[in-house]
Amino acid sequence: VPRGLNLHGCTGLTSLPENLHVDGNLNLSGCTGLTSLPENISVKGSITLPNGTEYDNLESLKKAEPEWFPSYNKNRSYLFLLGGHDLEMERIKEILVDLDVPFIDKNLGWGASEDAYTEEIKAWKGQIFGIELSPGDYLKEHPEIDYVSIDHHNGSSDKSSLEQVMEILGEQMSRRDLLISANDKGYIPAMQAMGATEQEIDEIRAADRKAQGVTAEEEAAAKDLLPDGKRFNGEAVAEFVVGDNISHFSPITDKMFLLKDRPDYPSEGYLIRNGHELCYYGPLAYELGEKHFADLQAKGKAYYGGAKENGYFGIGFDSISSSENKEIASKIHSIANLKKTQKACRELFDKMSPDGTSLTQKR
Repeated sequence: VPRGLNLHGCTGLTSLPENLHVDGNLNLSGCTGLTSLPENISVKGSITLPNGTEYDNLESLKKAEPEWFPSYNKNRSYLFLLGGHDLEMERIKEILVDLDVPFIDKNLGWGASEDAYTEEIKAWKGQIFGIELSPGDYLKEHPEIDYVSIDHHNGSSDKSSLEQVMEILGEQMSRRDLLISANDKGYIPAMQAMGATEQEIDEIRAADRKAQGVTAEEEAAAKDLLPDGKRFNGEAVAEFVVGDNISHFSPITDKMFLLKDRPDYPSEGYLIRNGHELCYYGPLAYELGEKHFADLQAKGKAYYGGAKENGYFGIGFDSISSSENKEIASKIHSIANLKKTQKACRELFDKMSPDGTSLTQKR
């Protein structure tokens, strides 16, 4: 419609055309049969609703009375259940609040189970989305419940949880959302790959540590473990054992990333553990999760993700005993030492073959 559209008093009007574009004002006063507006409507001027309320533009109407749009009413039938907190989960929570979408946040730790929300799942009548929650017993026993797991760990999706939530809600990702998503999927290298500046990376990493609840004590512990001039002794996997008062490992991982180009950097990555949990970071993450510890992953006790060439593999908080924790660390060292030896042998074989054909191929 090239000019304004005045539909005052059209009581028989029950809907407007999809993709309606009005270059001027839209007057719907007295259109008592109209209860919603098309999702893709475009109005350059003001909008007057059937009850006579006038809004300067479409955006102000959407903020004040979002129930006029179908996506809002659809989203109101959803229930989102939030898992462990980090920057991505904090951003998801902000979006749900802004869009007035129902959600429940019990401030759970990483690796929390769907069973933490069993009573809420029983009570809800619409569709339920669990975000980064490990499988629980109740939903296994009740497959009829309309429940969708949103995650990207354990090879479940190529898209971050934030990307999946935005798609469900029909929202667009901002530049910062894309950075948060890249950070969660592939850490600093993924942000660098999308052209993030050093300032953007520093801001996202600091915000992520804050969202995780990293304390000043944990930041100080990372500096003590990795002082300036720190040298590694040639081990395949470096191991950091911290006290149980250190529950967030991200200050250590961020400092380790700054050392990755050093010649003495451990070739197969590193692991951090305390008496309750363990996490490995490096090129073996997917192999550990999908092969060596697949049984723990299937039971919801382990998780893995990140970039395949440099991901992470972890054991959930108190999922296993302290002695089992040590045994897993020992097994990771054995696997890594074998990998390092195999790589060294391949390099040696190639050097010993002057015609360019490796001894492995000849054999």
